[in-house]
Amino acid sequence: MVPCKVGNMAIAEAEDYAFVASAPVVLYSVIIANESSTVAAKAGVYNGTVTTAYMDFAVPAGGTVVWSGCVALPKGLAVACESGAVRATVMYV
Repeated sequence: MVPCKVGNMAIAEAEDYAFVASAPVVLYSVIIANESSTVAAKAGVYNGTVTTAYMDFAVPAGGTVVWSGCVALPKGLAVACESGAVRATVMYV
């Protein structure tokens, strides 16, 4: 079995970060922490080119959302911040 990789990135509104640009990925966990204690944030998990959304997260002010499971992403892995500012941590193979 291949060891999991962990990525961590702080991103603001309208920014995105591709953890894996185009290769197939198996996603095991996502942690999205809101960087603001007063404003809600929204972030999503996308393919590497940020054209196909896989999941969305609404994060309350000062809060953190945790997702764990096993999802195959055929065309890469990216996280985009749609509003507010977040810190995204992902675990994948």
